[in-house]
Amino acid sequence: MSNKVYNHAFIDVRRREKISRFLEIISEIISVPIVAMNIASGIIGGIWLLFFKEWHLIVFGILWAGLAHQLLAILMCIRIPIESAVLYSIEKKIKPLQYLFGFLSILFTNVLILVSCAFAFFYCLSHVDTYSFMFLTPYLLWSWGMAINPWRKSLSPTCDNEIEMLTIFLTALFYFLILASFVVNPTISMIIVFIFIVTFVLILPAGTVYYSAISDDRDP
Repeated sequence: MSNKVYNHAFIDVRRREKISRFLEIISEIISVPIVAMNIASGIIGGIWLLFFKEWHLIVFGILWAGLAHQLLAILMCIRIPIESAVLYSIEKKIKPLQYLFGFLSILFTNVLILVSCAFAFFYCLSHVDTYSFMFLTPYLLWSWGMAINPWRKSLSPTCDNEIEMLTIFLTALFYFLILASFVVNPTISMIIVFIFIVTFVLILPAGTVYYSAISDDRDP
């Protein structure tokens, strides 16, 4: 191995280590509010809803917590042909197809995240009669558990995959900002929703493919 190739490989490893360490720190920081929100959504939100006699929503939320992960796992199976195409492209060294199908694979997962978050938000919101802080808060807290918890098993922030760590971090961050801003000003929440969609549909998949392309170019 030439010194030039060795240096590129060494720099690439160091860069990966720095990115991984950075994401680990971010995941540790964000894990605190995520755990706090999980407790608040499950206990505080649930008890609050009991006072409103929202039995249907509470039962559905409990059932969703138990079944959503399995349902999402089944839907994720749709991605298998795309991932097979990625592996085939890597084996045949067809990089344009590799990056294209890699983009589509990440895009599919991200769209599924967006749809599940939208479902949880609007389903809980459909039970709200009065849009005031007192009445709105427990429904938003309950929607957090329905939106975020199913993905905590599929996209764990403690895993070794940097992209999955970043995905769960951004999902929790954006959804938290949407809930907080919706109570204050729904217009602000719409702006955050737009940024959420653009990030997950375009920026995150494209950034992942770009990072993969750079790493491939530096491989010895």
